[in-house]
Amino acid sequence: MAAGLDLEVAPKVSVKFGNGFTPLADIVVCAGQHSTFVPGEAVKLVIEVADISLADDRGAKALDYARAALAQYIIADLDGRRFLQCIGPDADGYGVEAITVFGAPLGLATLAGVVIDTTRLSA
Repeated sequence: MAAGLDLEVAPKVSVKFGNGFTPLADIVVCAGQHSTFVPGEAVKLVIEVADISLADDRGAKALDYARAALAQYIIADLDGRRFLQCIGPDADGYGVEAITVFGAPLGLATLAGVVIDTTRLSA
């Protein structure tokens, strides 16, 4: 992975957080390789792809990820053609929601130096 980080990208994988929250996440960036599920402490970032699920991804699911202390949670809003970055988790949700449009570089707040090239999404 970029920036010299030893991370893996896993699509459609179950994550097991310590608080009992066990989502099937669309994309997980994690430390180490995991075959069956990814333990919550290894997760660095979750990306959920939203079309009809946007309300749930921004609502209940975001709250669950925040309560599990996931530092950064990103929603790829397909209809809105944007990324919603949720940062600063606490028991009430995320404190910050930054917006990046498809096609613009997507810098990751919790992974210094990592920028996702989204130019192919701008068409």
